[in-house]
Amino acid sequence: MTGFVRPARASVGQLRAGPMRGHSTPRSAWFWLQTESACDLRLEYWDLQRPGQRLQTSVTRTHAAESHCVHARLGTLSPGASYAVQPLIDGEVALEEPVVFQTEAAFPRAGQAADATLLAGSCARTHDPLFGEAAPTDGRYGIFETMAREQADAMVWLGDNVYFRAGSGHLRAFDREGMDHRYRHTRALDALQPLLRGPRHLAIWDDHDYGPNNPGQEWIFKDTSLTLFKRYWCNASYGLPGLDGVFGVDRVSDVDLFLLDGRYYRDDQYLKGVPDKQMLGAGQMRWLQNSLLQSTARFKVICNGTSVLTNWVMQGEGWEYAPEGWRNYAAERAAFMRWLKTNDVRGVIFLSGDRHFTQLLRQERDGQYPLYEIVTSPLTAGPSRDLGNEPDNPLVVEGTLHARHNYCRMRVVGAAEERRLEVTVRGTQGEILWQRIITTAELGN
Repeated sequence: MTGFVRPARASVGQLRAGPMRGHSTPRSAWFWLQTESACDLRLEYWDLQRPGQRLQTSVTRTHAAESHCVHARLGTLSPGASYAVQPLIDGEVALEEPVVFQTEAAFPRAGQAADATLLAGSCARTHDPLFGEAAPTDGRYGIFETMAREQADAMVWLGDNVYFRAGSGHLRAFDREGMDHRYRHTRALDALQPLLRGPRHLAIWDDHDYGPNNPGQEWIFKDTSLTLFKRYWCNASYGLPGLDGVFGVDRVSDVDLFLLDGRYYRDDQYLKGVPDKQMLGAGQMRWLQNSLLQSTARFKVICNGTSVLTNWVMQGEGWEYAPEGWRNYAAERAAFMRWLKTNDVRGVIFLSGDRHFTQLLRQERDGQYPLYEIVTSPLTAGPSRDLGNEPDNPLVVEGTLHARHNYCRMRVVGAAEERRLEVTVRGTQGEILWQRIITTAELGN
């Protein structure tokens, strides 16, 4: 199984960013694109085995009110086939070469899922001349081109995918136009285009693409943040009817990806006198529990912007700091862990970002399989300069703590009897920082 064949070459004319493939099925695929200004856009696509039989989407006029963004659906696709996609803007070809992708095979029976490759990363900060930021000279943007060469089926963005704050003086652009500018600026980065045009993309948010530093449900522009998130991403869904947010679930091979929203309903982590303060909120928690029980996937990867398992507190001389994460919502986390054990939910792994370093956490449980958390961060933001006493964290698997630019590659392979998740965290040039194999047997199924 591969959703990626080759990246398209440079765009021409009015195309600003994309095409980026989002939610896909064996018979359909959604694509996101952005143009420089108002124009007529449609997508032409064809099966590579039948290049003479070309289909087109309907014409869409891009508008400033939508930041000139378009979500276009390709339908009537064949499962397991390779397709080419070419944007046409005002009737003119917009890419030197079309984007090429492969649809998933027809929905497999249990135990027949194909092998697949997933990527994950967080904390993608880009320089912005508008705020006097100089372009980095250390080649950090090359990580996107390295990731594109992985030829993955899916890319999971774990939050801080753009940074609303900018400039050394932390100039804040917290209005609709300023927040949209940060999306528009980041999404058009030249080095990012090969990755955008490769695998399909799924995303959640964290604080810097939700609002200011460490906000929660009190954020007054939370609905603006949600509107922009939906505009620039192409997830299968966002929340539930009557329950807003960016949470949802999607599937790649026999991996279910549970995308959590750790911001929209979050109480302040320093809130005192409220022992039942929440990070997810009751509605999202019930959705997560029911969704896990419905899942038939061998691997159930729960994705959150901030850390799930760590209890560690950073300490220095005369100070201590508890990083953001579920540890600050002890009652809610403990209730979920009890529920996980009571309902014997197997195959769960946590995946998070935020910390500006990478590590693998392993938590033992009495009479249950161990819980793992893969932490991957940052993509292009500055790596942590001070890990405090993090190296002494008893949950950290030896050799996995690195404060360098990184991304995670997860390859699900193996026979139906015992599938393997081969986890590799790589640096900017693809160098291996750490590796680990997690099997279905180790996760209780």
